[in-house]
Amino acid sequence: MKRFSRSACLQHLTLNTGHDRSSPRSEVADDVIDSLTPFVAIGGGVLAHTGWKLQMVHAPADGSCCFNLIHGEDWIATCHLAWTAEGAAALWPIAEERARQIAGLVVDGPPCRLPWLSVVMMPQAMLASPITLFEAGDLARCVAWTALELLADRRKTGIKRVRPRRTARTARRNKLFPGRRGHTIH
Repeated sequence: MKRFSRSACLQHLTLNTGHDRSSPRSEVADDVIDSLTPFVAIGGGVLAHTGWKLQMVHAPADGSCCFNLIHGEDWIATCHLAWTAEGAAALWPIAEERARQIAGLVVDGPPCRLPWLSVVMMPQAMLASPITLFEAGDLARCVAWTALELLADRRKTGIKRVRPRRTARTARRNKLFPGRRGHTIH
């Protein structure tokens, strides 16, 4: 697995609020990435004793990925991560549409540099505690850096493009991803 330099930065944009910040790789400890790697690699799961569940969602192109953060039974955030120009071009319209559908937001455009992470807070997030929201932001960045280190080096690690699996439950859950209804990574 490729390790990014501690000074590498991820542009993190929360679409609901317009909050935009640079997230250096140094914010995420190597042991955190090591503990999240199996979850990202297999498509998600319950993060033991945290109350959080990670759900990787089918991405529209290489160089991008999407994931949902669920706390208990509440879907807190949908995250869109791009690290190539091709991935960003394919993923940004999806992130933009999600922001419009969920929060009625019109966004100016994607972050100006790669890699970027855009986050749409879901309606259930409005009922969550401030601690849960703080954890969601931190977890989004941790998962993003894990995905970058795992997926950006896909050819060298032997990880193949993941094929989506369709189920009735995921079709309902992912109804806002146009053309990707029911696809999750397993």
